[in-house]
Amino acid sequence: MTTLAGLIHHFAALLDPADGNAALLSTWITSAQAKGLPHLHAFTRGLEKDRAAVDAALSCHATTAAPKASTTKPS
Repeated sequence: MTTLAGLIHHFAALLDPADGNAALLSTWITSAQAKGLPHLHAFTRGLEKDRAAVDAALSCHATTAAPKASTTKPS
């Protein structure tokens, strides 16, 4: 359980989008696959299936703020 908790903790840190997360994810995947946890293997295979989208999500600095309402009044 300690191994799994550590891997989850390190993966969670990648969820804060930042430059370089794609390389860190590669390291994390290699480490996770070396641990012999079958469910984690399935998770890493899923990440690798759509790696471009995962990399974009982990490095994208998107905002979650609601869009501002238009202040322009119609004529």
